[in-house]
Amino acid sequence: MSDLRVEKTKENIRETVLGIFMEKNIGDISISEVASQARISRKTFYSHYDSVHDVMTEIEEAILKNLEGIFYRNDFITDSSSVGDLFVSLNREIENNIDFYRRLVVTDFYHVFVYDMKELFRRIIAAKGKGGNEKKMGLYAEYLSGGVIAAYFSWFEGRIDLPLDDLSRHTSDIFWKGAEKLAEILER
Repeated sequence: MSDLRVEKTKENIRETVLGIFMEKNIGDISISEVASQARISRKTFYSHYDSVHDVMTEIEEAILKNLEGIFYRNDFITDSSSVGDLFVSLNREIENNIDFYRRLVVTDFYHVFVYDMKELFRRIIAAKGKGGNEKKMGLYAEYLSGGVIAAYFSWFEGRIDLPLDDLSRHTSDIFWKGAEKLAEILER
């Protein structure tokens, strides 16, 4: 079982890095700056993490784990109502962390995060579609995951001028059309 002090210190470091991240790129954040703002020593920082990038990786992993839970709770391959539920859940996640996502799209960490998120979504789509033509499943999983991620991140970048709920509704409709085709492939 983990020591509560260790968890609180790590949480303090993560929150501090996120706070600084809202104003600076990851590559521009120094360990001295994090330690100073977190009111810890550099030695304490190094006893928990090797670098600021390691802290961001841990934050990313927590976000991806949360998103993974959202994806697995919804049977979006065969149930159209679950597709809507999936996008409502994604909207809640986005609304809860809107400042983080808006900041993310203008930083040097953006491409790593988008790639990892797309891979997670692609893996889940492929896993939910096991049993069909694997080559076609792979193509649909790649297409659906890439499309959803691209639509949301284009919205964050301001290239799609819709309220978040409308984006979700339209993306859900488009996604369901692809998922219906995926279900047909599974039946063959």
